[in-house]
Amino acid sequence: REEHGASPQSRRCCGWRRACRVWSASLLARDDMSSAEGKNSTRVAYLRAVCEFLMYAGTNESLLKVLENLNLSLCDRVAFACRFLERKELTTYLLRCVEICQQFGDLEGLAITGLSKPGIKILQSFVDHYADVQTAALVVSRVILPTEWALERKVCLEWVESYRSLLNFWQMWQSRAMFDVDRADLLRRVKA
Repeated sequence: REEHGASPQSRRCCGWRRACRVWSASLLARDDMSSAEGKNSTRVAYLRAVCEFLMYAGTNESLLKVLENLNLSLCDRVAFACRFLERKELTTYLLRCVEICQQFGDLEGLAITGLSKPGIKILQSFVDHYADVQTAALVVSRVILPTEWALERKVCLEWVESYRSLLNFWQMWQSRAMFDVDRADLLRRVKA
């Protein structure tokens, strides 16, 4: 490379990349790194992601290895995307993540959307997939949606009423009363 006039910094960078590839490849070849099962599966997934990122450093493949790794939390993948993607690519990535969360009812998507209209769609998909109206009711009971969101307000009210009915059916009247009192207290504080 010296013959082609490469700078010392360029030579160090290439040497660093080569060292990372060799180190990462040997680490990924270990038996304990190939298994994603067991108590250390999360640690293994993150260590694998670091190794794969280093192996392909400076390429789009390195970014994709991390961004499309479903063993990593969505919040971590989004943070990674915020750091390494250009604004347009980031917007596309976030929209795709929201669509996937809406499709599969993944509540991690609420970290991206908050309780906006797309966030309500994520919650609806969560209820449809897991029949867990309690989680949806507890989430929406802590917010006041804008009055112009008529459809979303109706859906959220249905979750809350279904949860209240469920608590009554289970004869958990004290829990239902505490739920009602907390919601009323929130409304009072918001109006004040």
